[in-house]
Amino acid sequence: MPKDYGRHERIAGAVQRGLAQLLSSEVNDPRVAGLTVTEVQVTADCRHANVFVTRMTSSGDKKLSDEDVENILDGIGRASGFLRSRLAKVMDLRRCPELHFEYDFNVQRASDLTALIDSVQPEEEQD
Repeated sequence: MPKDYGRHERIAGAVQRGLAQLLSSEVNDPRVAGLTVTEVQVTADCRHANVFVTRMTSSGDKKLSDEDVENILDGIGRASGFLRSRLAKVMDLRRCPELHFEYDFNVQRASDLTALIDSVQPEEEQD
């Protein structure tokens, strides 16, 4: 009977948990503060990991501009070597995947759609 999921998927989950811990406790760059790891996809050979991050904002905050996203990706890109070395120690892997960071706009899109739906007022029923 085959396994429900493979080694690369288990590593993806471990990378996601490890990065969440490291981002909240050990990275001091203000550009990276408040980031959430939404998803990690590890290749089948476990050499590369695409890490999707987002910044959770309250509904009253302004939307992130393209420049803000570039600053976030630059900040986390500069910390990627440190994060990878710390992950390798925590996960006890022979070879830790190379981390590739991308900004996840899905949370922002969902928030925009929710605001749009909430803004539509239902028409009053006429008798």
